[in-house]
Amino acid sequence: MANAKDIRAIEMEERGGALGSAIFRNQGIRTITGTAETTQFPATPFNGSLILTPEDLSEVGRTIQIVGFGSITTISNPGTATIRLKIGAVTILLNSATLPVTAITDGSVRFELWLTITAAGKMRVSGKSTLETTSGGGGLVVRALNTTTDQTITTTSNQVLDYTYQFQNAGNTLTIRDIKVIRY
Repeated sequence: MANAKDIRAIEMEERGGALGSAIFRNQGIRTITGTAETTQFPATPFNGSLILTPEDLSEVGRTIQIVGFGSITTISNPGTATIRLKIGAVTILLNSATLPVTAITDGSVRFELWLTITAAGKMRVSGKSTLETTSGGGGLVVRALNTTTDQTITTTSNQVLDYTYQFQNAGNTLTIRDIKVIRY
């Protein structure tokens, strides 16, 4: 098993020398079905932690990246899908969008979010998710995942990071195959 120093070296290679370090890397997958709000992070196995320290949340200019890949299968008229990004008990990003009305079989999903500390106790979120509606590369749906204003966050204690997904209608499945959190 790689140690923290090895993981940092791998990340620096992947980012062309950028000084980011992975604070969470999955080995397991997360499958989301039904209509309950569900975290996109696998329960086990994984390396690292989803706990953000006061230092992580206080350094102006600090950036935390969440990036992941997965697949989605939906029924006809699947309804909406809601994404939430939470820092501790506070939802700092809430985004609901209608999924394509035609059933999707093994569509490809990719998402990337950048969380930037903009001032003391303030965070901005910029990002997007893309959905290819067929496994062979079909229609592309792009969803902006941005906050319109800087969000207030707690910086005096450890906060758990969570990124959730929720279907409006049953019969849909989202499988997160790879997700990582990188601190810059």
